[in-house]
Amino acid sequence: MTYLRRKNRNTSKNTGHHPNKVNIHVLFFASLKEHLGLAELQLEISSMQTVAALWETLSAGKDALPKHILFAVNQEYVHAEYYLKDGDEVAFFPPESGEV
Repeated sequence: MTYLRRKNRNTSKNTGHHPNKVNIHVLFFASLKEHLGLAELQLEISSMQTVAALWETLSAGKDALPKHILFAVNQEYVHAEYYLKDGDEVAFFPPESGEV
């Protein structure tokens, strides 16, 4: 599966259409999809947001969701401090999903 590649940390600036916003596509897998009741969504988020900050926002107030998960961007695993860019595809995996 292509999500098994690792990607180096991205520290470059975002290049979205609006200087303060980026559009991303978010995918949820395994138990995350079940708990949230959706498999994917399109979002417009603030620029210079990390993948970990996005997860904190999406999981806020949902006690059933794990706090420690795996992050992938554009089908490559990334570190929590990866900065999201316009057009990124973000995937969230629970560690127990067996995808690792």
